[in-house]
Amino acid sequence: MLLFLKRKTFQRLTFLLINDSFIFMNRKSKYIFLSQFNAFLSRGALSAVFLALAFYPSTAVLAETSTSTATTTWPTLVESEAAVRSYFAEIPIMISIAKCESGYRQHNSDGTPLRHLDYIGVFQIDENIHAKKALGLGWDIHTLDGNLAYAKYLYNQLGAGP
Repeated sequence: MLLFLKRKTFQRLTFLLINDSFIFMNRKSKYIFLSQFNAFLSRGALSAVFLALAFYPSTAVLAETSTSTATTTWPTLVESEAAVRSYFAEIPIMISIAKCESGYRQHNSDGTPLRHLDYIGVFQIDENIHAKKALGLGWDIHTLDGNLAYAKYLYNQLGAGP
């Protein structure tokens, strides 16, 4: 599940495709998210992007894209809170935890995931400890859906303790 971008200013940039959204990693392993990448495209910083995409290790697809005016949207605070309340309707302590950890926020106003040090999203899940495991289970903790699903997984495995 890797993408490679070749461009004069970005000789090699690694991407992950997760649940129809991209997470981009630069050479220093800092995350660059789709909303930020779209900002590069909209500024014309990357006029043409050539991506080699492998959905499965044995399958590779060559894709080309050019400057895009598409915008990425993310859940509002009201939508995030509603999603948390709906998802954890039968586990009210998780609703309280989400309020305490993030005030129900998954994203900052610029669309990047809410972050405090290495903690991500609504449930402030430790990226260093849990990101790989979550991805292995099919969830991206940088998205609202992935953060909720992995938080529920952790609750089912460990309970509500810290």
